[in-house]
Amino acid sequence: MPSFFEDISSFHGTGERNPEGETLDEYLEKYDPYRYKGPFVTADIVVVRQTEEESNVGLELLMVQRKNHPCIGWWALPGGFAELHEDLMSSAKRELEEETGLTGIPMEQLYTWGEENRDPRCRIITVSYLAYLLNDVKVQAGDDAKDAAWVRIHLELQKTELISAGNQWKRKREYYRLSLKNSSKGIHSEAIVAVEQNLNTILKELTFTVMENKEIAFDHARIITQALLYMNNH
Repeated sequence: MPSFFEDISSFHGTGERNPEGETLDEYLEKYDPYRYKGPFVTADIVVVRQTEEESNVGLELLMVQRKNHPCIGWWALPGGFAELHEDLMSSAKRELEEETGLTGIPMEQLYTWGEENRDPRCRIITVSYLAYLLNDVKVQAGDDAKDAAWVRIHLELQKTELISAGNQWKRKREYYRLSLKNSSKGIHSEAIVAVEQNLNTILKELTFTVMENKEIAFDHARIITQALLYMNNH
């Protein structure tokens, strides 16, 4: 097949032929990208806003209600599949607009989630994005979202465990309770997320595991937890 995009001038390397005697153009003509099954990529967006009304001071999170399988009827982060010829940031902004009507929202990439069992449809890797708003904006459900709403979020550390090997502490595991509430929409969702880190290296090797979950779609409870902890540390 021809190259995936037109200008391949920066991929010629030294210009020599490969062990099969092929130039880059000849190699690409024969290359079959469908020889191996590959994962799909999605973008999920954590949109947080600060509220300062006297009766509602704190953080709110933008969620959408799914109207299709899997996790039908549950509340999820806005997001979806990246198109073939689309930068991932563009995918995130397009999905946010299609599902909630929000446009022109600044965001930054946070984390990549790649466990095998994230989605029963196929092998899906998602990249999470964070957007933070200071103003009150209206949202409207669209595309494959049944509804869209701002929900109050609360993240509370429940307990901490230290994991030892021999006479040395090896890892630390913290359990967080995540609560999402919007009484007018009947949303009272909760999850317990375990956050584990390595205590013996500069790199923490963080892992996020959903231990309990009530009506939060997919693994979005841990995506939200990671984003909130990121915000607390920055």
